[in-house]
Amino acid sequence: MQRLVSWGWQVCELLAGRRPYLTYQTIALYFIRWLFEFLTRRYPSRSRTWFYLSVMRNAFVMILLTLAAWGVTRHQTPDKSGNYSINILKTVPRGFQHVGQPVIDRKLLAALGPDLFVATLILFMEHISISKSFGRINGYKIDPNQELIGMFAISPAIVWD
Repeated sequence: MQRLVSWGWQVCELLAGRRPYLTYQTIALYFIRWLFEFLTRRYPSRSRTWFYLSVMRNAFVMILLTLAAWGVTRHQTPDKSGNYSINILKTVPRGFQHVGQPVIDRKLLAALGPDLFVATLILFMEHISISKSFGRINGYKIDPNQELIGMFAISPAIVWD
């Protein structure tokens, strides 16, 4: 029932115009989500496999659309301005072009300062919800206090990496 209500709200938002347009990527993502939910109900013994494949649906869409773009453009020659019949990224620059320390000035810190606590709280809640989701699937319990201690213990090590 919860899935049906969630799907209904998504359709209502789409029809109300809150989501500006339907793209091929969106349709493919929802189709893959629906497919793996169906396979989970159909083959419950393989539910863990279907869950992990469903989590990787963004990668599936990227690979599928990359193959589709390659299939469309592989025998085409670009026009005089160098464009194909579909929009593609033509030349990918090699490596990182501008790697270095970021420039942090007072204006940036003043703009970010009031929102840092809220952003940290949202990131922590997101981390806990993802951990609990994986915990439910894999059969273990997550202690949010332990996760909080672990996140703040590893933060100094990330700075020196």
